[in-house]
Amino acid sequence: MLTPNHSHQPALPSARGQLPLLILLPVIWALHFAFIKKIDAEDAVLTALAALLGGISGLYFLALVVKRQLFAVTLSQMRFFCIAGLFAYLLPLTAELLAAPHVDAGILTLIVALTPVFTVALAIALRLVGATKRLLLAVFVGLLGVLLLMLNYKPAGNSSIVWVMIACSVPLFYAIDALYVEHYWPQELNALQIAFGESLVAFLLILGVLMVSGTAPSEISIWFAKPDFIILCLITALEVFLFFYLVGRVGAVLVNIASYLVLPAGFFWGWIMFGEVLTPIGFACSIFAIAALLLAGNGGERINSQPER
Repeated sequence: MLTPNHSHQPALPSARGQLPLLILLPVIWALHFAFIKKIDAEDAVLTALAALLGGISGLYFLALVVKRQLFAVTLSQMRFFCIAGLFAYLLPLTAELLAAPHVDAGILTLIVALTPVFTVALAIALRLVGATKRLLLAVFVGLLGVLLLMLNYKPAGNSSIVWVMIACSVPLFYAIDALYVEHYWPQELNALQIAFGESLVAFLLILGVLMVSGTAPSEISIWFAKPDFIILCLITALEVFLFFYLVGRVGAVLVNIASYLVLPAGFFWGWIMFGEVLTPIGFACSIFAIAALLLAGNGGERINSQPER
């Protein structure tokens, strides 16, 4: 069982000061999904992911060079990056690849939107946070919005319960990653360094898998000739950095509750980029998502206070 670690850590600022960034993060995350749709990587998921991780790792490296914050990786840091990369990229990707052919895309998106529920349930089960009424109410209100969409979603085919359960491991892995990162954050590293280390290790792991399978390097590099993919790299780099930045300030629980806003943000980008129409049900879901973030409070549910980065 993880145990809270609050030793000699200065108090963090209230999450109210981070509210604009808590709203911005799911907006960028939803834009990331929109560009994932635009690049159409369904037939080359692993090469696209390798290129994406390589691209954002390169951007972080350049940023660290400019800021003169390059660092020598220790054994404990490498262990941290490997575990974090496993739960952030490799395990959820494997589950998505297994479940995607058997689960409707709309159902899969809604399942991923359950990440806050898994985060809070896991944090409470491990006694990392207390089961406060405000926290439970925030999760419940956001969940109502997701369930409202689920009840009104008409699947195009049959989604077997077995594959749906496999798909449910995706938000579980995201929840584990967020809690793990907050609890075991290497105190000597800042958010940019964490983002670089996790992305680079995940890239190297996937690159190793592709090399063993005989994938040619050109199958990875060809992605960088596509303008939409370049935009995707820039958006994802900002999204991942912002995620770590906020986890270090307001905690994994509040950050993942804010991810309920991915649904209304997704409706917005769907309207802008693909001409999709916001339905009354979608509008109601958006209200529930915003209410969940406001109900979550000022970020008091921390499992591990970190110094400002």
